Amino acid sequence: MQQALAITLLEIDQMPLFREHFARLRQESGRDGLHFMPFTPGAPEGPKGPDPFGFTLALTELSWARCFALWNENGSAIIGHVDLTGSPLTTMLHRCVLGIGIEAAWCGKGEGQRLLRAA
Repeated sequence: MQQALAITLLEIDQMPLFREHFARLRQESGRDGLHFMPFTPGAPEGPKGPDPFGFTLALTELSWARCFALWNENGSAIIGHVDLTGSPLTTMLHRCVLGIGIEAAWCGKGEGQRLLRAA
């Protein structure tokens, strides 16, 4: 039986690995006619992932952020993520925006469900 891939809460010092993962996701968007980001690969605009400053904020503060990372077999690269970002509005502290991304080679294996459960 294969051991489950690790899912951890992303730490600020792991942001370079997250940015590498996010760059790979952006490049995959549009391959085979499937666009899952509304931006062309390499375009300067578009999503860049959660602001690491939000990681330092409590969940009761405006614009908090958390990110759960799915790691490859040897823990050297992030291959999937769920990011949660709190609202900048006090009246919406009970809500958050959820983003999820899994690199193509890892899709269809149930890892997205595991990430959502972890988040």
